[in-house]
Amino acid sequence: MDGMSVAYHPLSTGGRGQMIISNTLRLPRPTPVIAQISLSMFDTFGEDPTAFAVFDACTTDGSNPPLPASEMLAQGTLSGPPKTVLIRSGLTSISYEIEIHNCSADFIINLFFWPSVTRGNL
Repeated sequence: MDGMSVAYHPLSTGGRGQMIISNTLRLPRPTPVIAQISLSMFDTFGEDPTAFAVFDACTTDGSNPPLPASEMLAQGTLSGPPKTVLIRSGLTSISYEIEIHNCSADFIINLFFWPSVTRGNL
């Protein structure tokens, strides 16, 4: 492994309600990356609590054929649906969305940098 980067988001609706955040992490140069987003803490307020997080877009230097250099992760696209794990060569940016309802939740985003990666089915 050549290094890593970590982002942490502690979120709370403070009771009933909804919160949605989105963010884009930009890398200084194209880098082979294994990215993961995960829930690390969850506490409920009231009925129907939910918490989820996904990667929903990324850009690369074009080194992941047949995928385009600018990907929107969605059902029915070549890139496939939003993901919790994303593996790309030449990654230059990655975007994610986090949504919570009636809860408090902490999320961790890890980017692991490698000399090279194999995308496989991710």
